[in-house]
Amino acid sequence: MNSGPEQKDSTGSNSRSTRTASPESGGRLDRITDQTKGLVDDIKEWIDLRVRLVQLDLEERLETIANQTILTLVVIGIGAISIFFALIAAALGLGALFSNSALGFLAVSLILACTMWLVNRWRPRFVNAAILTAARRGQEAVRKDVLRDAKSGQKVINAPLPPATGQNEKDSDERQ
Repeated sequence: MNSGPEQKDSTGSNSRSTRTASPESGGRLDRITDQTKGLVDDIKEWIDLRVRLVQLDLEERLETIANQTILTLVVIGIGAISIFFALIAAALGLGALFSNSALGFLAVSLILACTMWLVNRWRPRFVNAAILTAARRGQEAVRKDVLRDAKSGQKVINAPLPPATGQNEKDSDERQ
């Protein structure tokens, strides 16, 4: 009495068969075990490939940094040699002008000494001005972010911003 074609479910067994333990259940368990082992092997292989990818990416980054460092050192070296020869040429030119090469080298040395003294004297102003400018730009960026977050309805943390004048120590002494 066959009322139609038998339909098979996803495991390949007849849907009309009973769900009792049969010799097929050992086969199903073996298939599941094999598929699980295959999945574990695939995951291990995927992890190994990801580790290798990270290693290759790191090697590429290190190679790029090394190449940029070498290029920078070569440029600095050539620039230093160029400046050295330019200073010698200036000293010889001034020596010809003074009719004494020693005076030419002395004049170039004095010019370099004065330049170093001026840079050393004004360095704190340059550095402080650069830091303050960057701090003010950063402070403005933080304010813009806070205003944007407030307009969008996000939770805003009202952390006080440090003063732009760089007098944190004086302010903290006055508060105490």
